[in-house]
Amino acid sequence: MTEKDLIKQCKKGDSKAQRYLYDQYGPQLMGLCMRYTGLREDAEEVFQDSLIKVYHNLDKFQGNSSLKTWINRIGVNTALDFLRKQKNALLVEHISDNSLEIKDTVLEQEVSLEAEVAMKLMHKLPLNQQIIINLFVIDELSHKEIAAQLNISEEASRSQYSRAKRSLTELVKTKLNINEQQR
Repeated sequence: MTEKDLIKQCKKGDSKAQRYLYDQYGPQLMGLCMRYTGLREDAEEVFQDSLIKVYHNLDKFQGNSSLKTWINRIGVNTALDFLRKQKNALLVEHISDNSLEIKDTVLEQEVSLEAEVAMKLMHKLPLNQQIIINLFVIDELSHKEIAAQLNISEEASRSQYSRAKRSLTELVKTKLNINEQQR
């Protein structure tokens, strides 16, 4: 079934097409929700809200991107709205533009971690850094797009990304040292 056919059938209320859409795009959407929220319960809530938005807004899909990209964008926006409502962590809007002196860091060695371990390490970062990494690295938004999405400056986005890379580098080094000591 092509994307166009799938969308057409879903708009008509075809339950088989809706189930196919769910089966095809649901697992990745759930992974995206987990990346942003970190907790299964919260991810499930964001996932359900995202799916409802997808089904209700299929008529607004213009085909300028793939259906997968469009669904992921809805998931990201829903997750960010959820996080804003939670107010249980530093709001990204309060990121300072004055911390631009942070230098970029590069992992000196290539590190391969299992996805679960990498997620656990990433969730040790402050929420604002998790969001920036998700948006820039995983969802491939530019700093300009991130700035518009989060209502911050491009410089603040770059600064937080740099901080996040530095923090993640330290977490990976610590994890590697602990693993080496346990041998």
